[in-house]
Amino acid sequence: MADLDQKTQQTPPKPTVMLICILGNRYSEHFLRSWTELLGYCLTHNIRPVLANICETPFFIQKNKCLRCDMHKGKEQVPLNGEMDYDYVLWISSGCVFTTKTLQRLLDMNREVSSASSLMKHNVNCFNFITDINYEENKSYSFMERDKVKTMVEQGTEECKVDYVDMNFVLMKKGVLETIQYPWFGGDHDNLNGETLFFQKCKEHTIDVYVDLKEQVCIENTVIL
Repeated sequence: MADLDQKTQQTPPKPTVMLICILGNRYSEHFLRSWTELLGYCLTHNIRPVLANICETPFFIQKNKCLRCDMHKGKEQVPLNGEMDYDYVLWISSGCVFTTKTLQRLLDMNREVSSASSLMKHNVNCFNFITDINYEENKSYSFMERDKVKTMVEQGTEECKVDYVDMNFVLMKKGVLETIQYPWFGGDHDNLNGETLFFQKCKEHTIDVYVDLKEQVCIENTVIL
């Protein structure tokens, strides 16, 4: 019995499998430093990272193919063709600069879909998320103003429920994509990245999306390596 107990104690815990989808093919030295630190974090925290990086345009095709799906095979598709078990999908823009705290914060939030916040690349007075959208109305919406976020943080708010966020650094649990029918990302000439469709489907299926206001990431210009 003692030998059996000892073997049981020595059995390592099952690693958390995280599919990491890198969006884009332009990288900076700062991204590569962030990426190296992220891999080190995963390997020392019992997380098994699995990389996916497919460079195609439009970008919504790139996102769907990162999940090993084919737009010619119809709607009855599942992530990774059901061939690999996983716990999380982490989406990272190749222009994103982050720290290991960014991932740890999203894991600690324990939401179905969680995202880091960032200032808009071409408008530093706004953040990259919209709190409330009526997707049935064909109209434009404004991104959250920087001053409003500052006030929220000063008042102790660390996370915010949103209807849309630019996918610079987004973590989603297994079950989210399985709930939403393929295609998860889709677009037209006004929405080539396909993210609006994804978040619209999240709202239709009452899948809550939260943004972390405490740990922010940076979006910067990049070069092809």
